[in-house]
Amino acid sequence: MSFANWRDSMNSMTRTLRAHFDGKVIVPDSPVDLPLNEPFEVTIKQVTKTQISGAQFILAAKKLDISKQDWVIIETATTEAREKIDPKEDNTW
Repeated sequence: MSFANWRDSMNSMTRTLRAHFDGKVIVPDSPVDLPLNEPFEVTIKQVTKTQISGAQFILAAKKLDISKQDWVIIETATTEAREKIDPKEDNTW
């Protein structure tokens, strides 16, 4: 994507991404498609450790070397839990 195309698409768009502070800099938790050496305005909002995305969970779980059998158990449990969630409530985990 050229910078001009990217800039035009970003004029009306705001991105939210997860990141962490490593003691020196803010580090995105997943790859970010942004042009190099361009200025950005960053707003920081601290979230509780329980507010993780599904992608963050998968990345953390991969580090644990979970067996396929355990993945099936996890997937079944999360599917059942998701079916019980009331969409009118704040169900952030």
